[in-house]
Amino acid sequence: MKSATIQLIDASIQQTITIEEVKNLFKIYQEKNRKTGEQLSWTYDRYTFPYDTQDQINEGKPWIYLHGKEDGYHIIAIGVETNAGQSKIRIVLSAQSTHGDRNKAVEYCKMLGEQLKGEVHLFNDRVMYFYPRK
Repeated sequence: MKSATIQLIDASIQQTITIEEVKNLFKIYQEKNRKTGEQLSWTYDRYTFPYDTQDQINEGKPWIYLHGKEDGYHIIAIGVETNAGQSKIRIVLSAQSTHGDRNKAVEYCKMLGEQLKGEVHLFNDRVMYFYPRK
Protein backbone atom coordinates (compact mmCIF):
# COMPACT_ATOMS: atom_id res chain seq x y z
CA MET A 1 0.00 0.00 0.00
CA LYS A 2 1.39 3.41 -0.99
CA SER A 3 0.09 6.87 -0.18
CA ALA A 4 0.54 10.47 -1.23
CA THR A 5 -0.58 13.53 0.69
CA ILE A 6 -1.70 17.06 0.01
CA GLN A 7 -0.84 19.10 3.07
CA LEU A 8 -2.65 22.34 3.74
CA ILE A 9 -0.25 24.81 5.30
CA ASP A 10 -0.44 28.43 6.45
CA ALA A 11 0.11 29.71 2.89
CA SER A 12 -2.68 27.50 1.48
CA ILE A 13 -6.09 28.87 0.52
CA GLN A 14 -7.51 27.14 3.59
CA GLN A 15 -5.94 25.21 6.45
CA THR A 16 -8.71 22.67 7.02
CA ILE A 17 -10.88 20.69 4.66
CA THR A 18 -13.64 18.11 4.95
CA ILE A 19 -14.22 15.01 2.86
CA GLU A 20 -17.32 16.73 1.43
CA GLU A 21 -15.19 19.65 0.21
CA VAL A 22 -12.81 17.18 -1.43
CA LYS A 23 -15.77 15.52 -3.17
CA ASN A 24 -16.90 18.94 -4.41
CA LEU A 25 -13.43 19.64 -5.85
CA PHE A 26 -13.66 16.35 -7.76
CA LYS A 27 -17.13 17.31 -9.04
CA ILE A 28 -15.75 20.63 -10.30
CA TYR A 29 -12.87 18.74 -11.96
CA GLN A 30 -15.30 16.34 -13.64
CA GLU A 31 -17.57 19.18 -14.82
CA LYS A 32 -14.61 21.10 -16.27
CA ASN A 33 -13.49 18.01 -18.19
CA ARG A 34 -17.04 17.30 -19.34
CA LYS A 35 -17.22 20.79 -20.84
CA THR A 36 -13.82 20.30 -22.50
CA GLY A 37 -15.16 17.07 -23.99
CA GLU A 38 -18.21 18.88 -25.37
CA GLN A 39 -15.94 21.38 -27.10
CA LEU A 40 -13.90 18.54 -28.59
CA SER A 41 -16.96 16.39 -29.41
CA TRP A 42 -15.37 13.58 -27.44
CA THR A 43 -16.12 11.80 -24.15
CA TYR A 44 -13.04 13.37 -22.57
CA ASP A 45 -14.47 13.22 -19.04
CA ARG A 46 -14.80 9.44 -19.31
CA TYR A 47 -11.02 9.19 -19.64
CA THR A 48 -10.04 11.90 -17.15
CA PHE A 49 -12.18 10.38 -14.40
CA PRO A 50 -12.67 6.65 -15.15
CA TYR A 51 -14.12 5.88 -11.71
CA ASP A 52 -17.34 5.43 -9.80
CA THR A 53 -17.24 6.98 -6.34
CA GLN A 54 -18.35 5.27 -3.17
CA ASP A 55 -18.41 6.72 0.35
CA GLN A 56 -17.26 4.43 3.17
CA ILE A 57 -16.40 4.72 6.83
CA ASN A 58 -12.95 3.29 7.59
CA GLU A 59 -11.70 3.24 11.20
CA GLY A 60 -14.44 5.71 12.14
CA LYS A 61 -13.50 8.25 9.45
CA PRO A 62 -15.18 8.92 6.09
CA TRP A 63 -13.26 7.95 2.96
CA ILE A 64 -13.98 8.20 -0.74
CA TYR A 65 -13.26 5.07 -2.75
CA LEU A 66 -12.80 5.43 -6.49
CA HIS A 67 -13.62 2.14 -8.22
CA GLY A 68 -12.42 1.82 -11.81
CA LYS A 69 -15.09 1.47 -14.46
CA GLU A 70 -12.65 1.18 -17.38
CA ASP A 71 -10.02 -1.45 -18.13
CA GLY A 72 -6.70 -0.65 -16.51
CA TYR A 73 -8.19 1.01 -13.43
CA HIS A 74 -9.05 -0.65 -10.14
CA ILE A 75 -9.17 1.40 -6.92
CA ILE A 76 -7.97 4.59 -5.21
CA ALA A 77 -8.92 5.63 -1.66
CA ILE A 78 -9.04 9.25 -0.49
CA GLY A 79 -9.31 10.41 3.11
CA VAL A 80 -8.81 13.56 5.18
CA GLU A 81 -6.81 13.82 8.39
CA THR A 82 -6.89 16.93 10.58
CA ASN A 83 -4.29 17.55 13.25
CA ALA A 84 -3.56 20.75 15.18
CA GLY A 85 -5.89 22.81 12.98
CA GLN A 86 -4.35 21.77 9.67
CA SER A 87 -5.65 19.16 7.28
CA LYS A 88 -3.95 16.63 5.08
CA ILE A 89 -5.64 14.82 2.19
CA ARG A 90 -4.34 11.27 1.86
CA ILE A 91 -4.57 9.38 -1.44
CA VAL A 92 -3.93 5.67 -1.03
CA LEU A 93 -3.18 3.00 -3.62
CA SER A 94 -3.83 -0.59 -2.58
CA ALA A 95 -1.96 -3.68 -3.66
CA GLN A 96 -4.64 -4.16 -6.35
CA SER A 97 -4.15 -0.66 -7.79
CA THR A 98 -2.80 -0.55 -11.33
CA HIS A 99 -0.31 1.72 -13.12
CA GLY A 100 -3.35 3.54 -14.48
CA ASP A 101 -4.54 4.15 -10.92
CA ARG A 102 -1.13 5.48 -9.94
CA ASN A 103 -1.04 7.87 -12.90
CA LYS A 104 -4.55 9.11 -12.15
CA ALA A 105 -3.72 9.47 -8.44
CA VAL A 106 -0.69 11.64 -9.29
CA GLU A 107 -2.89 13.73 -11.60
CA TYR A 108 -5.49 14.14 -8.83
CA CYS A 109 -2.79 15.06 -6.29
CA LYS A 110 -1.55 17.81 -8.58
CA MET A 111 -5.10 19.03 -9.21
CA LEU A 112 -5.91 19.20 -5.48
CA GLY A 113 -2.55 20.79 -4.67
CA GLU A 114 -3.08 23.44 -7.30
CA GLN A 115 -6.67 24.16 -6.29
CA LEU A 116 -5.83 24.44 -2.59
CA LYS A 117 -2.30 25.91 -2.92
CA GLY A 118 -0.96 23.01 -0.87
CA GLU A 119 2.20 20.99 -0.51
CA VAL A 120 2.01 17.67 -2.37
CA HIS A 121 4.08 14.70 -1.21
CA LEU A 122 3.95 12.18 -4.06
CA PHE A 123 4.24 8.39 -3.96
CA ASN A 124 7.96 8.56 -4.85
CA ASP A 125 8.67 10.94 -1.91
CA ARG A 126 9.06 13.94 -4.16
CA VAL A 127 7.47 17.19 -3.01
CA MET A 128 5.62 19.73 -5.15
CA TYR A 129 4.89 23.21 -3.80
CA PHE A 130 1.80 24.93 -5.13
CA TYR A 131 1.80 27.82 -2.67
CA PRO A 132 3.80 31.03 -3.08
CA ARG A 133 7.22 30.52 -1.55
CA LYS A 134 9.37 33.30 -0.19
